[in-house]
Amino acid sequence: MIYIILAKTILSNLMGETREGIDTQRGHIFNIKFKLPIVNDSIEYKNEQNKSDGYSLKDGKKSTRTEEQMVYVGNVSKKN
Repeated sequence: MIYIILAKTILSNLMGETREGIDTQRGHIFNIKFKLPIVNDSIEYKNEQNKSDGYSLKDGKKSTRTEEQMVYVGNVSKKN
């Protein structure tokens, strides 16, 4: 089902510098585009007290973007 509504996924690298001034990858950001406006869409009821009276759909946006997803590199010490 997800393939029907998903239009495009864009992965962007985030670059940064180490303390030594060397460029390195810090993380990623995903930009996800949908065919339908489903991001933050909602239902508006005609009567909140009697929901069986009906409702209307409020369109959302067709894209969303994630926060920075950090890349962790290094050794993880094992505790005994």
